[in-house]
Formats: sequence, structure tokens, C-alpha cells
Amino acid sequence: MLLEKNEEYKEKTPLRPLGYFAITFLLLVVIANAAGTFLECGLNYCPDNPTQFVF
Repeated sequence: MLLEKNEEYKEKTPLRPLGYFAITFLLLVVIANAAGTFLECGLNYCPDNPTQFVF
């Protein structure tokens, strides 16, 4: 009986367009955050209160 229930969940359901949008938006936010941090701190540790960009 338990095996029969598990077989139901083996079918892959496609992502909806909203799911693709959410994943894409999340990745863009992460990339933008990483780029902003790199511009502000470079590859070193950030100072306590950065007041200017490294690059």
C-alpha cells in the first residue's frame, strides 16, 4: 500500500510560468547582490563602514 502511494509522486510536474519567473528573479537578485558587494569591497573583507567603491 505504501509503495502504491509513492508511485503517484514519481510523476514530474512541469514548472508553471510563475515558477520560472520566481527562480529567474531570485537568481538575478543574487547576482546583482554579489556584483554590488564585489564593487564595494573587492575580493577582500569589507571595512566596517565602506564609504566608497573599490573599483
